[in-house]
Amino acid sequence: MYQIMFDSIAKSIGKNRLEQLSILSDCHRSIESFVLKNNYQHYLCFRHFIESFGSNSFLGRVINNLLFCYSPDCFQQELSFSITEIQ
Repeated sequence: MYQIMFDSIAKSIGKNRLEQLSILSDCHRSIESFVLKNNYQHYLCFRHFIESFGSNSFLGRVINNLLFCYSPDCFQQELSFSITEIQ
């Protein structure tokens, strides 16, 4: 299904232009298979990535906080805080 959709888009905008784009999606196996088969760059959306760890779990909350850091200093501070909570 994804291949048919992308083939149609490639016809309208050109295959070369389409190959320069990245795919942002969830972790569904059919999308992952399509991306690997066509050698596209694949990014996972934050929500689906966090949910893969359990959004209400400790690890899910840590990852959520780290992903939304706005600077390296914020990231380091959040990481240190998370490590302290584990101990």
